[in-house]
Amino acid sequence: MIKLIDDLLEKMNDILGDYKLKYNKHYIGLERNGAANNFISFKPRKSSIIFQARLSKTDEIDSEIEGSELDELEYEKRWRQYRFRINKVDLTKNIDVLKKITTQAKDEYGN
Repeated sequence: MIKLIDDLLEKMNDILGDYKLKYNKHYIGLERNGAANNFISFKPRKSSIIFQARLSKTDEIDSEIEGSELDELEYEKRWRQYRFRINKVDLTKNIDVLKKITTQAKDEYGN
């Protein structure tokens, strides 16, 4: 599943340019210039990854997600995160939605 995260970062290189993966005990986050910035993070599982985007809940984003084929998990109110279960098929089918969500999370919480 680490390969899937690498593929995702490669497809989002235009958005995440100078961000690198930062491996932690319970999740994989992002860092830039040695400083953590987890506006998106990942939790590897056996057959998928949990993609988490720190983003305020809005109707616009909800409708975008409903129009996609993403396997949405419950919105995490405490941490203000949209969460999705992603596998290889989702990565190719829904990359545009994931890019849009990542861009909005970066604009809202990124440095």
